[in-house]
Order: sequence, then C-alpha cells, then structure tokens
Amino acid sequence: MTVNRTNRILEKLRLKAALCRRIWSSFDEDHRRRGIEVSFSQSGEDILSLYALRRLGITVPSYIDIGANHPTKFSNTYLFYLLGGRGLNIEPDPEMASLIRKERPRDETLNVGAGREAGELEFFIMAQSAFNTFSRAEAEQVQRTSGIALSETMKIGVVNIGALLRERDFVPDFMNVDVEGMDMDILASVDWERTRPGVVCVETVDYTTQEKRPEVTEFMRSKDYAPYADTFLNTIYIDGRKWGARREVLG
Repeated sequence: MTVNRTNRILEKLRLKAALCRRIWSSFDEDHRRRGIEVSFSQSGEDILSLYALRRLGITVPSYIDIGANHPTKFSNTYLFYLLGGRGLNIEPDPEMASLIRKERPRDETLNVGAGREAGELEFFIMAQSAFNTFSRAEAEQVQRTSGIALSETMKIGVVNIGALLRERDFVPDFMNVDVEGMDMDILASVDWERTRPGVVCVETVDYTTQEKRPEVTEFMRSKDYAPYADTFLNTIYIDGRKWGARREVLG
C-alpha cells in the first residue's frame, strides 16, 4: 500500500513537472516570437542600445562599463553578458568590484576609477552606492538635496580611459559611462578617432536638480555621434559614421 501510494505521488509529480515544462516552453516560444527582451537597466537602456547595435550588425556586443556599480541591478551591460558578450568593467568601489568579479567571471573588472588623468583620487562612498563619486561637490550636493549620507572616503587609483583602451588595443562595440559628476572628463579622455564604439550610453541628467546636461550631447555631436534614444536619465548615442545614410533620420 505504501509503495503504491508513493508511486502515485511520484507519477503526479512527474505529470505536474511535464505540464510546467510545456507551459514554460510555450511561454518561451511566445516570448521569442514577440521579440520581447528582458531588461536589467533602470529605464530599458540595454534594450534600446541592443536594438541600435543590431541595426549596425552587432548581435553579441563587447563593452566597457565605466562606473559599473552592481553586476546585474540597473546594469546597462548585463544583458550583453547573458547574450555571450565579454567586456571590461571599471568600478572603484572595492565591494562592488568584488561582487562583479564573482557574478560575471567572463568579464574583466578593474577596481579603479576613471578620469582625465591617471593617478589617485579621494573616493566618496555614499550610503546608496549608485551615488558614489570622486567629486566632493557632487557628494555634498547629494547629501544636501537627497539626504543620502556619506559612509566613508578612501583613496582609489584612477586610470585614463583613452590610454587604457589604447594600451589594450580594445575598441568596444558599446560604451557605458555613469560616473556621477565626471562624465565629461572621461569622454574628453577618449581618442574618438581611434576608439569608436558603435553605441555610447551616458547619464545626461543631474540627479539632484533633475535637469538635462546639454553639454554632453554637444560634445558627442562634435565627435560625430548622434542621439539615438533618450530615457531622460540617460542618452544613447550612435556612431554617425557607422550609421551612414540613416544619420539624417536621427536629426
């Protein structure tokens, strides 16, 4: 009796598992048929960037993520990692850098900051790591306007991104820049004639004032990159030279 009852229970579990597989399979097929992608970004930046990259013929992007922060949460590159891509993550917070290495072992993660010049800078670690910054003014403004406390400060090494990419002979398909208050320094450090990612995503809103920063778009336009999409938090730029004749559509 006990054996028969156990067999009946096991058979029911087998049938339920088979049903679950069929439901999941049909969902997954419908998911693919509709072209739905899972996003890990804060506002869908990874999906928008992937679409732009695919229009350039790039399906498995390489990338550099400057100010990567968390390996998956609000990440603009984790989707590319799941698709089989590999990249270089720049993350000055030792705790976050260690977490990225653990969760994304195929990537290379450097526990450094990025700036106009190589060296060492004071790094301000906030109670919410998304607001970590090398800018004292930015840290003070975040504390004043958002009430997010400063947890600690430490000296962290800083690299020049242009020099780093040149040394490694690395031209990523996608570049993400999110470095609270130092975006322009990083963009200015890149040799845009030698290193031209197909798509670049930059935070273009000031979190504390909620105002857009037009100087970023002006700079990117000067390097022949056109705005492709904007999520208010970030602007996604596409290489006008690679986009070719379609560039006029972007305005």
